[in-house]
Amino acid sequence: MTVYVNFHFHLNMFYAEYTDEEVIRRFPNVYRALLDFFDRFPEIRAGWDIESSRSINFLKRAAPDVIERLNKGIERGQFEILLDTWSFSLPSMHTGEEFDFQHKLALKTLSETFKRVSRGYFAQECSYHSAMPILLRRNDIEYFITQMAAVRNWMQDLSDLDYRMHELVAFDGETTIPCVLFITGVVEDPVSKIKEMRDHKFGDVLVVILEDAEVLRTDVLEEYIREFEKLKYVKYTLCSDFIRKAKVGRRLKVQDLTWVTGPYDHLLWVRDPWDQHLWTLNENVRQEIRKAEFWINWAKNQGIDVSGEERELEEAKKWLLLGQNSDKLGWAPCPYKRFQGEYEYRYAFEIASIAGAFASEKIFSRLNFDFPRDSLKRYLIFNYHPYEVPLMPLNIGIKLEDRVLKMEELIFQVRGETVACDFTSFRNHFDGTLNEANLVYIGGLKPGEIATARIVRGKAEVIGKNTFSVSEKVLGNELVELQFEEGVPLRLVDKSEGTVYGVEGKAFIDSLAFFLDEDSLESAPLLEVSNRGSRGVFAEVKYTRRLTNSSSISTKFRVYRGLPLLEVESQVDVRGSHAGRIEPLNIRPGINRPRKLWRDLGSCLVPLEVSGNRKFHPFVNDWLAISDGKKGLILAGDGKIRSFKEIRDDETEISLFKAESTYSNDPMEAFRGVYTQKCIMVPFSGSLPDKYISMARCYTMSPGIVGMTQYEGFRQVV
Repeated sequence: MTVYVNFHFHLNMFYAEYTDEEVIRRFPNVYRALLDFFDRFPEIRAGWDIESSRSINFLKRAAPDVIERLNKGIERGQFEILLDTWSFSLPSMHTGEEFDFQHKLALKTLSETFKRVSRGYFAQECSYHSAMPILLRRNDIEYFITQMAAVRNWMQDLSDLDYRMHELVAFDGETTIPCVLFITGVVEDPVSKIKEMRDHKFGDVLVVILEDAEVLRTDVLEEYIREFEKLKYVKYTLCSDFIRKAKVGRRLKVQDLTWVTGPYDHLLWVRDPWDQHLWTLNENVRQEIRKAEFWINWAKNQGIDVSGEERELEEAKKWLLLGQNSDKLGWAPCPYKRFQGEYEYRYAFEIASIAGAFASEKIFSRLNFDFPRDSLKRYLIFNYHPYEVPLMPLNIGIKLEDRVLKMEELIFQVRGETVACDFTSFRNHFDGTLNEANLVYIGGLKPGEIATARIVRGKAEVIGKNTFSVSEKVLGNELVELQFEEGVPLRLVDKSEGTVYGVEGKAFIDSLAFFLDEDSLESAPLLEVSNRGSRGVFAEVKYTRRLTNSSSISTKFRVYRGLPLLEVESQVDVRGSHAGRIEPLNIRPGINRPRKLWRDLGSCLVPLEVSGNRKFHPFVNDWLAISDGKKGLILAGDGKIRSFKEIRDDETEISLFKAESTYSNDPMEAFRGVYTQKCIMVPFSGSLPDKYISMARCYTMSPGIVGMTQYEGFRQVV
């Protein structure tokens, strides 16, 4: 029996606590000291994962000798380089396309820098979700290094001493990848653990000892080595060498846990108000990139040269990954890093929007769109998704600079046909004519479809039968109904199935705020009818309540004609500056455990079984579905307003959009101003319908809109 030991060093000049200038001045000398240490112990074997978006370039400029010495260690077989994400972003936050893109960037940069790069992958925090084996295998990764504590959390019967090579199985039950396990000297004592392995039953094992290269102490490493010299059954190896000869120990089903966070699937990331501000910017960039990709691909199919726009779009994708980096989110980053993240997101948005505008203008210069001369405003509505946009609420922000039209005179036409429309918000000029508004209509689009739309003057009429029930007791259409008692929303009813959602005696939906310097209030809610559905699109009631002395919430509930959904739009208004927690939308659906959740992780539809009574905080990328096999509910957040990344899944309650100030003395984590969220809830029975999945995905990333400006002699008006 042999215990093989491998040291692993996480080299990252992204650091939440430091500015870029500080890491450039500080870290190269730390790395030099570590390399000096290994010159003294040539028998030791070590792996390195090195962030490649900034750290490699910083080292090439500030400390090229560090790279040279790492390469010499690779040549003599002492070191190996492992892969990680290009910018040390958080893999469970990636879409599948983003993961593949950053992997390609990382592999290219590392291969150009080092003499040899292993096909192993180091598991950065938030790497542990059950689609990861699929993402890694399709990128030709051979093995995965993961945290023992995390594995033990999802495999309670896995022994602390079972450090064999195991095999992780993806959610599909088929895709597998070998894994070896690491421990960290920060929270564990590797010497004591390895001493306990003398008589274990598992045969040869590998223990990877992980240290952050920037904070380790070489005297601690030297103490480890002196102790290991006393143990005759300890040898040193590279992970790749061990993998080649090791047998598979056990097949482990990957659960959705991150790092060492126990019952939490998502503890730190996108947690405080600034984090969520950044993540909303992230969702807006993602949509802008997809829109630009749509126009670039169409132009290429028409033989139009858009090579410049393609280069711009790739640059936007890189800046998006930089903004997603974990040093901007969750680790209590310094203000410099938080503002840097906002800059990176906004710059990515700008580059992508410019690339899309130029590509689409090249297309429009060759095409004629049928917009009659009496059009006051012209739009193209396009579906950049590879799947159909089902009938759902579609929103268009309109602005009429000239005082030409009153709301009751506005007629909206799509594909040449007049459709019913209404407004969820509007602002008039001083004379009562329409200035700005959010226009909403019910529509759908085929994959890749571009539909023309326009605003004309006329007499607005209700199109279709008005089937709304709206009062201070009930809000409903022919498919769903939200029922109130004494101003409180108590239950949601799926009228097509007769299914009731809610917990007896408790509100179906409520909102909470907890501030360290204030108490919560038990104020009575105020409910009023704010739209009776007279335009034939939606009906709405408005709910308002004081949460604390300084905060209040205003929530609008909407149902749409012919659609099986409830839309909820909330605004939490906080006066002053307060540390604490806000839970704008707590839902008690009455869907009992055991139950199943579905989420998009890495662009895969990943199921998760939830049972027992423990609290569970699953990581959510913008939408989820929940079902007990009989009744289910889809919840999807509007990413343009604010996406949700975490839910608190207690036995009877789900909390969405939760944000909190973990570090109460950090002013950037304080709540101040207005926080807006919008989402839909779609009830279903039995299996999860594909059309509802498409609706959830399209709601989080709504179809694209282009406002068309046409002039005589430039674009032909047909």
